[in-house]
Amino acid sequence: MLYKKISLSNNTEISIQIQAPIFFENSERIVFGFPFNYDLISQNSHLKNLTENLKGYWLMILIKEDGIEIITDILGGVRIYYTKNDTQIIISDDYLYLEKEFKDKKINFLEIEYWKKHGFTTGQGTFLEGIKKVSPASILKISSGGVTESTYFMDKKRIPDAIKHAECIHEDLKDTFENIKKLNKKVVLLFSGGKDSCLILQYLLKGNIDFIPVFFKTKPLHTTTAEDLNRAKNVAAKLNINLTEIEVELSNISVKEKCEILKEQILDKHYSLLHYSGMKKIKDIYGEDVIVINGQSSDSILSFGPSENSTMSYFRRNIMYFPKSLTSIIGLLLLCIKTRNRFRLPKSKDERLVSLFDEFKYTRVIEVSKSNEYMTYINKYLITKTKELNSYFSKEMYSKILSFCQGSDNQVVVNSAFFNKLNLVMPFATPSIIYNTIVYKNEKIEIKNPKYSIDIILRDFFQFNYSDLIMHSNSTKEVKGVENKSVEEMEFLFEDFISNRYNQ
Repeated sequence: MLYKKISLSNNTEISIQIQAPIFFENSERIVFGFPFNYDLISQNSHLKNLTENLKGYWLMILIKEDGIEIITDILGGVRIYYTKNDTQIIISDDYLYLEKEFKDKKINFLEIEYWKKHGFTTGQGTFLEGIKKVSPASILKISSGGVTESTYFMDKKRIPDAIKHAECIHEDLKDTFENIKKLNKKVVLLFSGGKDSCLILQYLLKGNIDFIPVFFKTKPLHTTTAEDLNRAKNVAAKLNINLTEIEVELSNISVKEKCEILKEQILDKHYSLLHYSGMKKIKDIYGEDVIVINGQSSDSILSFGPSENSTMSYFRRNIMYFPKSLTSIIGLLLLCIKTRNRFRLPKSKDERLVSLFDEFKYTRVIEVSKSNEYMTYINKYLITKTKELNSYFSKEMYSKILSFCQGSDNQVVVNSAFFNKLNLVMPFATPSIIYNTIVYKNEKIEIKNPKYSIDIILRDFFQFNYSDLIMHSNSTKEVKGVENKSVEEMEFLFEDFISNRYNQ
């Protein structure tokens, strides 16, 4: 925990109140989170080296002669907020604390509208106009000269090369698991039986890293969870690994516990019960001194979301990358018919960024019913946040990080581990993989073979064919589930809390 007050020469006081435990501290820098290759920090590396090579989720505060600098990791995993009251700048990881301290409670209704559609607020916004997040991949400078925020996110040109893309990801993953082995801690792998977790499994096996494959199983067993469990059990049986099923009885979660989760996730509404309760079970069974590995962020980084081998996902990928194609036009018509809603395809590069940022169920389209005020708000926001980037493909990736990565694929997983004081590694959420995806991604191959880089690595470096594995996996008894009422209950808690708090 950090409680610190710094007086600036212009009679402004910086008040820092961060509840998260300190990971590393010296006279010049304070680090939070779990940067698992932390030897870079102890070596007092230059900031540029850290932002390009430090892995894991982290937040760094640099102490300067006349102020501070706050640096977030590339996905903004350790969330931090700031506001200004008269002559005081308040910084905290507790949004509700800042809301209580903040005097001018002007509601940002457009952020609430965005939150209602997506389940999270934007990369810098909150429900009040005067309280800001420090954006992912950003440096917030506070001094007597004022408050400025800039991004360190890098400009990268696109040179499509699927093989090079896979090779770069493989090299980075090798380095990640070498670092994990050095930590000499018990490893828990959240195993879904999908391509991503099968790839992670290969690095654990090749590196002779002891691990426990785990699956979170809801009680009662919900339909979606049952489908995932069947796949995980089938794949685990074929690979001769003993899958540990951790049962999470959602009906036993008290209202008090749900409210605690809500406060942690208020800006990132999501089906959080399974993540939080599952992480708690891991801590209860294996203790705090473990590393949990979750490969979930792969979808949002490598494919921007629509990665299933289904017809609709195929249309979504065409819309994602080639919106002017005939296939995309057909996909749009099917979407309008299926949802009984009106959408249109983006017409310019700016609109393509907006439609990625404000997508509809992984579909990169513009919702016609949205007001001009709402669309202008998003467009201006993206122009401001990406103004330091020239490459369209860097702008695109950063827009994804400022939107979808604020929600399910990154923030909920990180928050639930952080809340339960567990170390977490998300192997695909590293600067190297993000930047090399910007450079080498081949969108034409991506349309036909989503997350092709995973297939190439499995095939070329591990002689592993995932499609063949699924086709010939051992048959286990199919378990059927029921409708998930817990999601609806948690949704109601979030909606009710926001409605009462902001008079919606």
